[in-house]
Amino acid sequence: MSDASQFAGKVVVVTGSCGGIGAATAAHFAARGASLVLADIDGERLAEVAAALAAPGGSTTVRCDVTQAEGAEAIAAAACQQFGGIDILANVVGGSRPGKTALELTPEEWGALLDFNLTSVFLVSRAVIPHMAARGGGAIVNIASGAGVRGMQRNPAYVAAKGGVIALTRALAMDHAASGIRVNCISPGPVLTPLMERNRTPDEIALIAQQSISARLGRPEELASAIAFLASDAASYIQGQTIEVDGGFATLV
Repeated sequence: MSDASQFAGKVVVVTGSCGGIGAATAAHFAARGASLVLADIDGERLAEVAAALAAPGGSTTVRCDVTQAEGAEAIAAAACQQFGGIDILANVVGGSRPGKTALELTPEEWGALLDFNLTSVFLVSRAVIPHMAARGGGAIVNIASGAGVRGMQRNPAYVAAKGGVIALTRALAMDHAASGIRVNCISPGPVLTPLMERNRTPDEIALIAQQSISARLGRPEELASAIAFLASDAASYIQGQTIEVDGGFATLV
């Protein structure tokens, strides 16, 4: 099978489709023949991403808030209406706002970061799993972070949320394997995305890049490749795992 047809006939949902990793993931699946359901809260940017993809398998967009059950259900409904079901879910949406300790973080900020990074994964998975099961199975790939594995200074809510994504991944895998659904997770190291460029100074970015064995930051396309691998038949015996895709990153600052 050629790369161009690897995911032909597969319906792939990508949340956070407007972000660096999300957009790269959508492009990766589109180039390999998938039908795409692109979800994001930024409707204008979402339309631009979909137009740029020109996915041969077709695409549809859903402007929604995945921290709300209604948003998650809208994604599942759009996928079923447009393509008849769902085969693959990439839970990419998420983000970090470092700079505060637990003493400085308000309960409202804590809740918002957990909703964005963890509750969203639960809600979209919950909405999608019945439709995957109806098709005889599927694959879910969640996005955690090195912060959820090793911790991170001045970012407690994000660390807790991403650690929760890792634990939720294993729980979903255990509960839904009998339905033919595989659930895995990747834990990225530092990736040069627009979000990182907003959160970090150029000097900080340069310092972070030197803390991996690879001596550079990751690229969104490299994360997309890892997501697609875990969603593919090549990963058919990988279940409930979290794979660190971080260039050999040593520590988070």
